[in-house]
Amino acid sequence: MPFFLLIGFALASFPPEATAQPSPLTCLSRQDMQGAVASQGVVAPNAAVRAARGRIANAELVRVRLCRHHENLVYIVTFLRRDGRVAPVTIDASSGKVASDR
Repeated sequence: MPFFLLIGFALASFPPEATAQPSPLTCLSRQDMQGAVASQGVVAPNAAVRAARGRIANAELVRVRLCRHHENLVYIVTFLRRDGRVAPVTIDASSGKVASDR
């Protein structure tokens, strides 16, 4: 039996919920982000970028998104490193502190 058929049978044996899990991350639109900053519930995007730059040096800023992760708001600040790898940094939107860098 060809190898790819064995792989197909193995993957078919997993229940659907084990292979496809929805992400708990939903990002806000630009207008919703502006509203969240205006209500002073979250730090400004430039403050999130400054905090993220402390973790990722010598990289180009690609994008800043404000997202809802479970019940919290976080900024996902994405950089492109000189070696071509993408480097996202998660910033807690209420405190402006680094939550994680993956």
